[in-house]
Amino acid sequence: MSALLEHMDEIMVALRPREEFRPVPPTRDREAWQTVRQKTREMCVRRAEKYLGQSWPAITAADVILASRMGDARAYEGKFNYRREALAALALGEAVEAKGRFLTDIANLCFMICEESAWTAPANLRRPDGSPAYLPDIERPLLDMAAARTGALMATVLHLHRDKLREISPAIAVRIEREITLRVIDPFINVKQLEFARARGEDDMLPEGVKECLTALLLIEREDRFRWGGAKRALRLMDAYLDELPRDGGIPGGLGAFERGVGCIMEALELICEASGGNVSFFTVSALRNVSDFIIGSHISLDYFNCAGNCPAHWDVDPNLIYRCGELLRSDELCSLGAYLMGLRGGDSRPVWPLMRAARAAIGENEMLRHDSRPPMPMDYYLRSGALLTARTRAGAADGFFISIEGGANRMGGHADAGNVTLYWNGEPVLPDLGEIEYASQLAPDERAALWETQSQYHNLPVINGCPQSMGDGFMAVEPVWEITPERTRATLDISRAYPDEAGVSSWQRTMSLTRGETPCARLWEIAEFAHDNNDVEFNFITTARPYLRPDGMELGNIRVTWELNGGHPEGRLGIKPDCEVEDLPPRHSKQYDLDGLYDKWLLEICGKPLYRVAVILRGAPQRLSVCFSFTQKRGE
Repeated sequence: MSALLEHMDEIMVALRPREEFRPVPPTRDREAWQTVRQKTREMCVRRAEKYLGQSWPAITAADVILASRMGDARAYEGKFNYRREALAALALGEAVEAKGRFLTDIANLCFMICEESAWTAPANLRRPDGSPAYLPDIERPLLDMAAARTGALMATVLHLHRDKLREISPAIAVRIEREITLRVIDPFINVKQLEFARARGEDDMLPEGVKECLTALLLIEREDRFRWGGAKRALRLMDAYLDELPRDGGIPGGLGAFERGVGCIMEALELICEASGGNVSFFTVSALRNVSDFIIGSHISLDYFNCAGNCPAHWDVDPNLIYRCGELLRSDELCSLGAYLMGLRGGDSRPVWPLMRAARAAIGENEMLRHDSRPPMPMDYYLRSGALLTARTRAGAADGFFISIEGGANRMGGHADAGNVTLYWNGEPVLPDLGEIEYASQLAPDERAALWETQSQYHNLPVINGCPQSMGDGFMAVEPVWEITPERTRATLDISRAYPDEAGVSSWQRTMSLTRGETPCARLWEIAEFAHDNNDVEFNFITTARPYLRPDGMELGNIRVTWELNGGHPEGRLGIKPDCEVEDLPPRHSKQYDLDGLYDKWLLEICGKPLYRVAVILRGAPQRLSVCFSFTQKRGE
């Protein structure tokens, strides 16, 4: 029996009734809510006041049809999300203030959301035969991610303000409970194939869906047999999810998938633990326990993380979730990282949805701010499942170099970036991984693959005989080999299998290393074997510094880059002199579909400065090629 399912009998005995389940104190518990620090209290009230006395937009049949039939969900989603964001803000504002100013609007929004024909996203509406439906069938509520989120939100609002809403009218609570039961709890327990459990892999929404359904069920359901049945189903779904996770703490989809993946699993398991009186713990499961090492090992400096794929270098993670996961995993280092990230934000930016997470964070914030906020910053970290290596000049400090190299496969919907490397100096990016512009997550996999930032030539990767890397599970970096010592850290990958046959490359050993000492040096070795002579190779580097080209290399801000070809000379023994080309980012061709200039704004947000692509080009390279790029601090800096 698996690690989660073996606790089922304990949970069946220990699961408490609804009245004893208090994942967050209700508003009437003023002693608990008075502990919220003044700055957070004022921020929550200001957000709530923005929605005070508003008239709420009507969701029309035309909005639903436009979204379901034509695929244009902007009008529908704008109104749908606005209502829920407003309700969360009002509910949290009333919880911290408790003056009754926001209760009328809370009641109005709750009733309005209950009156919606469906909480299901229009794209997921289905007829009984599985064909698309363009308007909802109120007799057949469908449980998808949007419905699960709505159910959790409404349940949390009722948990916080049940007494005061009952004073307005007992019918409000009755109606909310009825709609949550029909639209969320009953389908979660009884429907064989849940909509949010269909997708697998990087875009998997199952963890968040389970967490939101559990929140609704444990806060609303009275009958023990249904509470037990819902907890049982949640554990089965989470157990299947965890079975697919690497045991070393790696997260499919990288850090960008943490909040909606493993982070939600931990929150869901915490709910079950609390509903069981704290008598059951799941957090010794290796796939969960080792996640803390993955997050800590990926941290660079400030809010920069080594985020491969579609996650940007600035990881906009909720510090409260990092800290809470540290508590659950009993990782003091992860708690310190969460406290450090919270300190960077100054407590001024916190989402109010999911409401449960926001409410718990507001009450627990003082404890987090009292915690040691020095980030761990380990000297080395290696993740076997992702062939990821990170290293820095010295532990506990952002000074000097930080390097990374990561393998894996170029899965559809992701990036062609197998074997990509990054380099930072004194905590600032020199060769970053750009990630992906926000709206790209809404595109189909083939549409995302056409975006320039998903292609390998816009990563720190070579183009071989005119061929960038290809997309698909079979295109990958393989055979990782690593060495970790106090003096040197390095890892080697064969990236030849990430390229199509037309590239004509038999083997490409790529090694990234960091040598410590009085003069730290990062090196990138490229050792290739081709099917024939006379090859063209383009070594690409994405950089934050406008390159200053030199005969034997280039300067990137405070970093000097030199290269040696086949034996210790800029032109090697071959007499081949590399050419260099510099391209401003975003590339010119992106202007054709980026009419609003979103790319310029996005790239500026990544590093706070312009970015460039440098291509070091070798023409006529022989069948066997060796190139070494060395990165050192400029003299006199």
